Amino acid sequence: MSESLFSRFRRGISGSAERNARLSDDEIARYRTDGFVIPGYRVPEEILSDLQGKFSEALPADPDATPDRFPHILRNPVLADAINGLARQPGILNLVAQLMGGDIALWGAGIFGKPPLRGKETPWHQDAAFVEFQAIRPLELCTVWLAFDGSTPENGCVRFIAGSHSSRTIYPHVQREAEDLTLDYMVQNQDWDESRIKNAILARGQISIHDVFLIHGSESNRSGKRRAGIVLRYMPTTSCYDHDFARQHGAPDRTIYLVRGIDRSGTNKLAAGTPA
Repeated sequence: MSESLFSRFRRGISGSAERNARLSDDEIARYRTDGFVIPGYRVPEEILSDLQGKFSEALPADPDATPDRFPHILRNPVLADAINGLARQPGILNLVAQLMGGDIALWGAGIFGKPPLRGKETPWHQDAAFVEFQAIRPLELCTVWLAFDGSTPENGCVRFIAGSHSSRTIYPHVQREAEDLTLDYMVQNQDWDESRIKNAILARGQISIHDVFLIHGSESNRSGKRRAGIVLRYMPTTSCYDHDFARQHGAPDRTIYLVRGIDRSGTNKLAAGTPA
């Protein structure tokens, strides 16, 4: 009985923390200036443990069996339900709402595994450079990167070029295919002032949030520890996703889920998804 009462008490504290999660004024200012922020907020361990079972296909118990990327995650019914539940966590949505307003859609999601010793490099790039992102009109989107494992320079944490989002323009990108890269599209200029390169060092359960125009990437994993992360991409419903434009440019069609508020544009085709 005492364990049951304690469990309920712990869940009550966790739920209260989720509902009350907020970015400080300094964190909001940092996001506006640098294009990213690492909040003090942390996803509760019970949520992460629950996801471990649901994501066993994409994040197997054996780190060596983890793929570098798990594409089209929202097209997998089991994974889509789990992602929708995570994307609707009040703690995460409260922070996103402070950056883009309270009417929010889940536009996309993904899992990056980066297995030990062989995890691939992700070259410097902007999300805004990819055509499916450009179908968002106007192009406003932020990415929440949730550390499923500890994320450090040694195992290939995400790196950001601070302030590279500020012009709201897309830098020239070039195509380069290579077996040791997760992407074949990258920023042409790779010569950055070292002082602008910032490592997103995260403990399990921590998140970073970055702007769609921010240049980012990650080095390969040569350590013995996996660096898995779950990516949630949110757009404000004041923007509209142009499905026709996406199809005309060869981008796959997608289901977009309303996760908080209403469709402010009045023209989006939003799915209800799975409540948290």
